[in-house]
Amino acid sequence: MALSLTNFKTEIEGKILDRGRSIYLSGDILEVEQEDKEINAWVQGTEEYHIEILLDGDDIPWKNCSCPYDYGDVCKHVAAVLYHLSEEEEEEEEEEIKAQPIAKRRGRPKKPTKTTSAKKQPKKKTSKRRPAAKKVLEQIDPEQLREFLADAFKNDRSLKERFMAKFSHVWNEAGDSSYYRTMLRSMVTSHAGRYGFIDYRSANALGQEMDNLMDTAEKQITTDKPQALGLLCAIIEEVPELYISGIDDSSGYQGYAVERSFELLKLLSENCPEEMRENIFEFCIREGTKNKYEDYGSWWSNFITLMEPLVDDKERKEKMDKHLNTLLEKKDGFSRRYLEEDILKTRYKIESRFNPAAAEKIFQENLHIEAFRKTAFESALKNQDFKKAKKLAKEGSDLTNKNYKRPNDWDLLLYDVAQLEKDEKTARDIAEYFYYKSHHKKEHLPRLEKHIPKEEWNSWVDQELIRLEKQRWFDPHSCWLAVRESRWGKLKKYMTENPSFMLLKDYGDYLAQQFGNETVIPIYKTAIWALLKEKVNRSGYQKTCQRLKRLKPYMEKDAFMEFIREIKLKYPRRPALLSELRNNFGA
Repeated sequence: MALSLTNFKTEIEGKILDRGRSIYLSGDILEVEQEDKEINAWVQGTEEYHIEILLDGDDIPWKNCSCPYDYGDVCKHVAAVLYHLSEEEEEEEEEEIKAQPIAKRRGRPKKPTKTTSAKKQPKKKTSKRRPAAKKVLEQIDPEQLREFLADAFKNDRSLKERFMAKFSHVWNEAGDSSYYRTMLRSMVTSHAGRYGFIDYRSANALGQEMDNLMDTAEKQITTDKPQALGLLCAIIEEVPELYISGIDDSSGYQGYAVERSFELLKLLSENCPEEMRENIFEFCIREGTKNKYEDYGSWWSNFITLMEPLVDDKERKEKMDKHLNTLLEKKDGFSRRYLEEDILKTRYKIESRFNPAAAEKIFQENLHIEAFRKTAFESALKNQDFKKAKKLAKEGSDLTNKNYKRPNDWDLLLYDVAQLEKDEKTARDIAEYFYYKSHHKKEHLPRLEKHIPKEEWNSWVDQELIRLEKQRWFDPHSCWLAVRESRWGKLKKYMTENPSFMLLKDYGDYLAQQFGNETVIPIYKTAIWALLKEKVNRSGYQKTCQRLKRLKPYMEKDAFMEFIREIKLKYPRRPALLSELRNNFGA
């Protein structure tokens, strides 16, 4: 279900929700700004985090937080801001009601009072949503703004460097990359610790600044190409140096900066004067064999990819050949194979423009490269040379499965050939191979179904369900197949014998529709009792409350609260459990 301001308290994991609530109540939401549908908030955590939320009515189609949390879709900082937004809306609604005449309010149901614990917790006020800074800027006198920036530059070096990069066309008309390199080194120094090392937190801050620089470069590709070239070359040259001097780039910000710079430089090379194309090519020749680009990021291949379209005369072709040979001489070890493949593909493309016969020789001698083999397969298929196409696909499958036999893309191509040849037996064999050997049975069953006669299909489904039942372990695919084929009795049997929250989440509603809520309730209860027996800590109790919230819609209110009381009577000496039940259900 899509996240919204009305359902986030039931959709977000209990532990994250509780931590978000704590952040909200502690007043750690520093500020919240809104411009149209876009919410920008800043929350104080280990550091200051930036949260972005797109709000479409109550729905939340997109959200993002700058924190490093990577264990789920929503972090505690986003949850805190959602609490702020939802409770702010409730306050506004109450103010609107109070503002109405008494006669209009008469008959309106009283809003239930929310409690988060037996004792009401004090809540620090966080700032109301304020206008976006952009709107405030429109009302400021330019001279005041200049004075403010001049003072800010004295205390915030990184702000100053971003400003200088943004307006570099004013002071660096030629786009000299040496100026940008000096600026980048200054930025790096401002984030480095006492011994020059940049820790995780500082690396993230530096990465965000790099991202801003690349946004500037991307705009300059259309407005000021020399500036874009100087800035992108400087980023490519300087960022790998960070790995040598020492940086914790666990988040990947710096590596991304180099990758994106190569992408933007390629975009620039496709739409720039010939003199600039020459400058880009010479930059690649000068930098593209340095060890720093291979030791920390495998960026030699990025240089090759950038250079290949620029080789449009014999002089550049000779330089390129020499460059590629130098790389092969320097590279050794396991990853040499991947560099060799990139070089062969590059040479093939270049020779196709200068010497088609030499290009064909490279192609035929290197069919072990997947891109070449697929091109040869497509050509054979186009010419209806099915024998050759099957040979290429079979060899491709064998190369892929050199160490472990498993379905792969080449087997799917063999299936396509069998379809074209109307070879029903081979097509069904391959379809069965994919269904039985792949972990993604849902994806491959429709293909197999095409090759089973309609009159045999029901029998096949029955036999498949029996086969799945005989396995040593329960396969959730059984439930999916039972739902797909309307085998409701089987679904009831599987879920009753294997009470799990995963199955209840995916198939509980189907079971309720067919047999009523009274069939689902005991399965939920069995799973909850099992969870309470296994998980005897606060984290486990929070999960239990999340599961209880899923059970609640299936039960009458009195019956549900009676079940809560049963849990409390069975575990009276678990204060953490009783606390979670009280916080979530007021019990």
